[in-house]
Amino acid sequence: MTAKEIFDSTGDVYLSLIHPEINSLLGSEEFTSLLRLADTAAEQSVAELIYSHDWRERIVGFAIAARKRSWNLARAVSDSLLDPRGIAIVPAGAFLITSGRVGKIPLDDLLPATHDPDVFDGEVAFAIDCLKRSLSAKRTSVPSETGPNYGQNIQVHTKLHVMLPAIGDRD
Repeated sequence: MTAKEIFDSTGDVYLSLIHPEINSLLGSEEFTSLLRLADTAAEQSVAELIYSHDWRERIVGFAIAARKRSWNLARAVSDSLLDPRGIAIVPAGAFLITSGRVGKIPLDDLLPATHDPDVFDGEVAFAIDCLKRSLSAKRTSVPSETGPNYGQNIQVHTKLHVMLPAIGDRD
């Protein structure tokens, strides 16, 4: 399936990925459909979602990549922060935190080469700061903080990305 076909097949699931309520997601038909799709999606198509100029496609791409345990797509997610798309910023930071913790990707490999700290009212700087603090050797948890622009909780998004690979039975 192409990236467009994957995204079109997910319906409006992206809406539930903005401020995820994990218990509500688990019973959602659209979310179950996303999980099934993720299990068969080609990694190249997932990367195309992540590199998209549309925040909706990006957050669906992050969720699919987490489901597939495609932590090697962390560079694509990090690159997406160089061309940020509002609502996808905190979920990108959460994916990077998960890639560092679960996927064992080194922090230096997760950080974008450069970023504008003021873009989206500091949302990118917030996500990168949470990433750095979460992966520091002394830190055992992800901060329960919300981004300054859209009020997304990075801890909730990280929990979602950590649990996605383990949800349900995989055929």
